[in-house]
Amino acid sequence: GRTDSMRYRRHLGPHGLDALAEALKSNKSLTALHVGYKNLGPHGLDALAETLKSNTSLTALHVRDNNLGQHGLDALAEALKSNTSLTTLDVSCNNLGPHGLDALADRRH
Repeated sequence: GRTDSMRYRRHLGPHGLDALAEALKSNKSLTALHVGYKNLGPHGLDALAETLKSNTSLTALHVRDNNLGQHGLDALAEALKSNTSLTTLDVSCNNLGPHGLDALADRRH
């Protein structure tokens, strides 16, 4: 059946997210992914960001409170240059600094 949303309630960690990113390469039905509060760190989203470059099914990504920092934000911003399906992105509480969201907005357009 069709899977619209996936929310991880248990520990995921960067390696788990790598496996999830790999699975998303062939999954065309997932539209929302919630991986907030997992303390993934600055490099935790690298594989997922790479997958987002070509993924066309995800419309919402929630990565709130993962300590992404500027590197994680830059990885997402790079992915958004070519991703046209993502319309909702929650990056709140990620130590982005005063200009972090400005960089993301600049790369989205």
